[in-house]
Amino acid sequence: MVSWSIALLIAGVATNVKAPEPPAVVPTVLVQPLAIVGEVAPAWQTEFRTRLHDGLRRGAARLVLPASDACESGEGADDSCWTSLATQRDAAFIIAARVSRSDRDYFIRLEVVSAASGQIVASTEQPCELCGLAEVGRLLEDIAGTIAARVDALASARTVVLFTSAPAGALVKLDGEVLGTMPLSHEVNAGPHQAEAALADHVTQTRSFRAEPGVDQTLRFELAPRPTTDRTVLPAIGWASLGVGVAAVGAGGFLLAIHNKPVSSNCSGENVNAAGVCKFQRDTRAGGISLVAGGAVAVIAGVAIAIVARKHHRGRVAARRSGLTVRF
Repeated sequence: MVSWSIALLIAGVATNVKAPEPPAVVPTVLVQPLAIVGEVAPAWQTEFRTRLHDGLRRGAARLVLPASDACESGEGADDSCWTSLATQRDAAFIIAARVSRSDRDYFIRLEVVSAASGQIVASTEQPCELCGLAEVGRLLEDIAGTIAARVDALASARTVVLFTSAPAGALVKLDGEVLGTMPLSHEVNAGPHQAEAALADHVTQTRSFRAEPGVDQTLRFELAPRPTTDRTVLPAIGWASLGVGVAAVGAGGFLLAIHNKPVSSNCSGENVNAAGVCKFQRDTRAGGISLVAGGAVAVIAGVAIAIVARKHHRGRVAARRSGLTVRF
């Protein structure tokens, strides 16, 4: 009876034990070939590499294991090569591991490098004095398991982005959502994003960026002044068009008014018939009609441009008063 009770108790405890939850973001990790310094037999070198990978597989990350000659390893490792390879494989982190031997003393070091910034974001090291090769292998696997848990935590961490602008006070949108005026800090999920900055009388700027998990970033906008065409030239064009149109209408009206009027300088002597009508009369109807029509078009265009410029100015003033200006 007692044994059954104990068995049921153990079963109940086992049922209530929750498995570790996977990270919110499953990262891809590029694992550099294990660097071994000192004399270690080839068979044990292979064993150490296996232990390293087994430890890293305790985490949720997807491991990318490049060929040993993908980039130079060891003291002369080309960091830019590994960063480029990580970018090609869409890896967020690079893991570099080293086992150094001096007689029977060993030293193990693992580093986690951000593929985006090239900065070390986590590291651990452990000496193993007077250790046997099997003991070094077990320790290497345990340390790799610790690093795997750290990578999972980094992948789940949100990134803090500091948004700044010059001049300050620009409105910032992130992925279409208004955040506020800069400078300001905001937490974002890892991955690609698009930010937009807008300020009155300045050209709106859009920037795409990628937030790396656990790596704080700064995004700065340098906003150029907007060309003054819409503030000075546009109204000037409107008023000029209006002035030209009025003048043309006036000139056309004058020509229409003098149509069929006698040319006084040629109305004498034989140029005047018996009825006293001068045979030289002005023919200005066509020119008058053309001027009136063209002037009317110019007046309408000038008025339309002036109205548009006025509305644009009012909208800009209203935006300044509200403190938020968005241009499309």
